[in-house]
Amino acid sequence: MHYLLLATESNETETWVVQRTFTSESELTKEELEKKFLAAHWKEFAEDGSAPIDENWTTDDYEEFYEENDGIIFVDHFYQSITPIHLEEVTK
Repeated sequence: MHYLLLATESNETETWVVQRTFTSESELTKEELEKKFLAAHWKEFAEDGSAPIDENWTTDDYEEFYEENDGIIFVDHFYQSITPIHLEEVTK
């Protein structure tokens, strides 16, 4: 199963859309997808920033770093398909 998730991210001055795709051999629930999305997003944010990351960081550590840096994100849309799905397909 292929998934495309869209989220709204913001900081104190602006708002933008973040997209992520996932593939799974089994069907995932919205809760599972949202958890995967946020964990990947928080980790990427920390790794791209100046986080003093060590190999013992947990998802909670990444989330805390993200929130301490005034990040706000909400997963708004979930799309699923048996074939790969792209943003252009869902915006038609």
